[in-house]
Amino acid sequence: MTDATETFGTASYSAVHRRMAYAIQNVTADLTILSGEPAIEPHARKTVRDLSIAHRVLHEQAAAIGVPANWIDHASDAGRRSERTTGESTLPTAHDVPRSMLIAQLRHQVESLHTLPALASVRRDRGLAERRGADRLSEHLRLQWLRVAMTATAIDATEAETRGLWGIDPKSWQPRLAAVADRLDLEGGRPWRAVTAPAVLREARCRVAVMRMVGITLTDSPAHQLPPAPHLLEASSEHAWQTRDRIERPAGELIGAAIEATGVTAAYLDHAEGGAHYLPPPTASVTPVSELDL
Repeated sequence: MTDATETFGTASYSAVHRRMAYAIQNVTADLTILSGEPAIEPHARKTVRDLSIAHRVLHEQAAAIGVPANWIDHASDAGRRSERTTGESTLPTAHDVPRSMLIAQLRHQVESLHTLPALASVRRDRGLAERRGADRLSEHLRLQWLRVAMTATAIDATEAETRGLWGIDPKSWQPRLAAVADRLDLEGGRPWRAVTAPAVLREARCRVAVMRMVGITLTDSPAHQLPPAPHLLEASSEHAWQTRDRIERPAGELIGAAIEATGVTAAYLDHAEGGAHYLPPPTASVTPVSELDL
């Protein structure tokens, strides 16, 4: 058996990974069938939109929790042939997933988790945090917290792997807060809209929903797999911002990479702001993100 510290070995794949692959197949099949109709009726457009979001999110989360890429491809191919499964179909021999890739993706999600309260702190200090936007950001923070915790649980992150990952001391907040302030200075409200738009929240809810659907829960998660609670992240970010003396100027890519970790791209934001909610499904398995230089 492959060393589990190096890869997510074959013996480590659970019913959760299989259910995620089967969900990809069924959602792909449903989307293929519905999209192939000569004309999509108005009442079916919302279904197409929701299936499209679920399709993309399932691919994304499958990669994040270590579903083998060849399982994802197998399920996608079957779905594009309009073949649904009851959960009893045979999957090919799994290709091992490098452990380092899973931890890199978890770190990327954590960076996004910390960026959300940092955005709130800076905008609140500038008197820009209107109530509706603040409520949306709080919801996104809660959903991103669930996403991170459920991902850490699904990959069974060890205490050594999460050590230092949840750091919320003022020193660790300072580069992030400075990056947020710089980005807001350059781009005005765009970073804020990138994490509070209704379409973005819809996708964040879908991420959590698909993980619950395949059986990922936090019931038995050890403490080291759970980030600090959202209200603690908000409080520590606020404290760091209000008590800052001198914040070193960080690399400009930090905040952009963190927003990308939410799954929001500039093109997607443009569609969301314009009211177009249909998201074209991915044509191949999601390419895992590279590890941030933290």
